[in-house]
Amino acid sequence: MFVLEGFRVLQETMEDLVEQHRVNELGEIHGRLCQGVGLLEGANAFVDRVLIGCELPLRVRYALTTQLYSILESRIVALCEEYARRTQQIVQIDDMKDGRSLGGAYTYLTKIAKLQWDNYEQFRCFGSLRNLLVHRDGVPKGGDKNIAERMKGIAGVELSPWGDAFIAKKAIQKVYQDARALFTNLFHQLGWGPVFTRCYLDRYHSFIDFDVRHAEGTAQVNSVSRPG
Repeated sequence: MFVLEGFRVLQETMEDLVEQHRVNELGEIHGRLCQGVGLLEGANAFVDRVLIGCELPLRVRYALTTQLYSILESRIVALCEEYARRTQQIVQIDDMKDGRSLGGAYTYLTKIAKLQWDNYEQFRCFGSLRNLLVHRDGVPKGGDKNIAERMKGIAGVELSPWGDAFIAKKAIQKVYQDARALFTNLFHQLGWGPVFTRCYLDRYHSFIDFDVRHAEGTAQVNSVSRPG
């Protein structure tokens, strides 16, 4: 499981590769036309490369979107489990109506842990986008009006002229940034400390108990809970 900082590096790497691919394809098209290839052959090569140049960024961002949602949902569920462990809470996230999901975590954290999560609707919209990509290949059907409507709640996401979901680079970056801010805010409300927050988001795959009485930079690891 990638932590959020790992995801940021992954996205930047993939976006750079996609851009390099686009440049290479445009160069290939220009070269073939300059060589005077037959009109039909040249047209077919142009269409093929343009389609690949458009399709590859689309598919890469579809994959990044589903990956980011998986990270967000699994980590927020793990947060609920860790809260129950630390507070010896009898009620578990599995007891929520929506179970081990983003919706279940929202109910658990706001009703059981009594935390504030003001921008939940934004992440719910992101979940709808993920479902659209996984179950409809990014193309809303007649009965998916609610999903298409929720897409409007994500800046940088819209329906293309061909009817499929277009996801801009900035849309994924925005959700990533908001996810970091969400976890930072939740950890702050729980009083788990800035050192814990930074390590959980950037370095470790599991929850780690820190002695937050120490100043930042001198906190000691006391114990490690289950793997993430």
